[in-house]
Amino acid sequence: MKVIVNGNEESESYCGNTLDEFLEDVVQKKSLDGFTATRIRVNESDLPVDADTTYETPVPEIRLLEVDFSSFNDIIEKNIVNAENYLKKLLPAIKTTSDLFRSGSEQEASAIFVNMIDGIGWLSEVVEMAAQAVYGDNHSKKFNGKSIQARQRDLVKLIEQMVEANQGKDWVLAADLLEYELLPYYNDWVDILPQLWQEGNKICETS
Repeated sequence: MKVIVNGNEESESYCGNTLDEFLEDVVQKKSLDGFTATRIRVNESDLPVDADTTYETPVPEIRLLEVDFSSFNDIIEKNIVNAENYLKKLLPAIKTTSDLFRSGSEQEASAIFVNMIDGIGWLSEVVEMAAQAVYGDNHSKKFNGKSIQARQRDLVKLIEQMVEANQGKDWVLAADLLEYELLPYYNDWVDILPQLWQEGNKICETS
């Protein structure tokens, strides 16, 4: 079997009957304790890293294994960088959508808002994942006086108001909610995300 770890072909031999056992041997011999498999490719096909069936794959069936391992710190950094990059696109999109509602271009504004909902959901998942990684499941750390969980609850209520305004064709309310509620909400995250990243770094340095 040809084994490639983090882009480098391995010369050392590893043991295991299943992929799970095999990867445990890789982690042990390469001193990768604390690292997580973030990409697994078997016989030129990507497999989900969070599926039990991936790790149950019999080793004799594998002719080519490509696996990338990332540290706790790397995972947090990647999530936060992705969130920061999305914020750079989201903030002007919110203002544009608000302006469109006010100018009478309701259909165009509504279409942008619907697409925005998907991105907002993804961003919330990324932030929650990063917060759990840094603080654990019951995190209550406050940023600018409010916890991430409280901010997520505020967002749910705000989106519900936006949807109701859209369905009721109250375009003035939709524009106001976007400009005076949603935009300030995400402007806060411009400052919060770097703080979250710094907290993650501190934990990594002391662990």
